[in-house]
Amino acid sequence: MNPALIIIPVVLCVDVVIVLAIGAALRASLAPSLAPFPLRPPAPDAVSRNFQSLRFGLFNLGWCFHMAADAESFHIRPSAFARLIRIPAASIPWTALTDLRRARLSASYHARLGTTPIMLPAWCVKEAARLLDDGHDPG
Repeated sequence: MNPALIIIPVVLCVDVVIVLAIGAALRASLAPSLAPFPLRPPAPDAVSRNFQSLRFGLFNLGWCFHMAADAESFHIRPSAFARLIRIPAASIPWTALTDLRRARLSASYHARLGTTPIMLPAWCVKEAARLLDDGHDPG
């Protein structure tokens, strides 16, 4: 019997187990942070972009979210891959973020959501600031 017929399926099974374990760890770390912020519809003047990257704690999720930013919140909807590992959608109010600051060497912002460090794209922070500067009433 050819050893490749045994080795290839074993390696594939191990890879699937590893991906599922990483997905479960990601869900377990994100669920408590995102649970208080159920998805709401973005404001009519919100700016949206698809396949955006976010970092939650140790997990960098490149191209895994469709995002919208308005004066009150940034809204994240998981893309197909993120839905596959059951990452929840959320509308996170800007007021829930602490320690919001521009990253030095990238087009992103660092912040904290509770105790979880996150990194989000600079465009969504800039759009929220622009909407607030234009006199939009956030609430």
